[in-house]
Amino acid sequence: MTGLWIFIILLSIALFIGYLDFRIAASRNYSWIDHQSNHILKWENKNYTEELDQIKAELFRYQHEEVIIQAKDQISLHGYLFLSNQSKQTVICFHGYRFNCFKEYAFLAKSLLEHSFNVVLVDMRAHQKSGGRYITFGNKEQEDVTCWIDYIINRFPDNLLYLHGTSMGASSVLLSSTHPLPFQVRAVVADCGYSSAWDIFELLHHQIFHFRVSGLLYLSNLCFHIFAHTDLHQLDIASQLKHSKLPILFIHGSQDRLVPTKMSKTNYQACSSEKKLLIIEGADHGRSFKTDPEQYLKTVLDFFSQYH
Repeated sequence: MTGLWIFIILLSIALFIGYLDFRIAASRNYSWIDHQSNHILKWENKNYTEELDQIKAELFRYQHEEVIIQAKDQISLHGYLFLSNQSKQTVICFHGYRFNCFKEYAFLAKSLLEHSFNVVLVDMRAHQKSGGRYITFGNKEQEDVTCWIDYIINRFPDNLLYLHGTSMGASSVLLSSTHPLPFQVRAVVADCGYSSAWDIFELLHHQIFHFRVSGLLYLSNLCFHIFAHTDLHQLDIASQLKHSKLPILFIHGSQDRLVPTKMSKTNYQACSSEKKLLIIEGADHGRSFKTDPEQYLKTVLDFFSQYH
């Protein structure tokens, strides 16, 4: 009888640790990664905060509005719409895990607006002003992408649409590219996206805790099943890309310390649609545009122009 109680106590402790691990990974209330990203950006540029504030001020000089739409599971999704001189082309941008749309996209958004693209900067679910309790690493986010597409098409039916995602946002737009999408959606840019949610989940654990415990990951994934209705094991982006229906530009920094560069190469090889791969030498995670803005922007604009 004592052995049974010991087993029950140990099992309860293990389940609690798995649940806590899930909450740290998926809940909007934990921001360890966000604090780390702030540190990296400030280290990269001592005047980062001032520079970002200046770019944001320039963005808000364009005609703009805040937009709220509903996801398929009825949560509210928030974003910012910036309009450029009655443009007929719109780029919808999806940021990465524990990041936000301005940190990720303010600089690129300004360049796109200057080249006569409308820009939508999305707050991903469970981030900033969007609703949702849990981040699902692309599972529900891919459906959110289609909701934003539907909104823009209903609002601007004669616009051509392009999708741009970074990190988790990249994997989300890649998954959405396998869906039947309206003809107005012409191409996708996936910047430093991962090829497997399970693999990136495992890498995050190793980078945060500096050890690997497979059993903990499985317990955490059980909680993803129960609370977030997501199976990270089944969220294999590369295997889904054999069904991709849109031209895709893959971009990755050669010195990415979070999502290995080989993941974009894996996605590129798996992709069955028209595709292009750009590796930015010396760029860390999500820093390709800041590292080489001229090559980055030229490649993106040339790619979009092929599918105008």
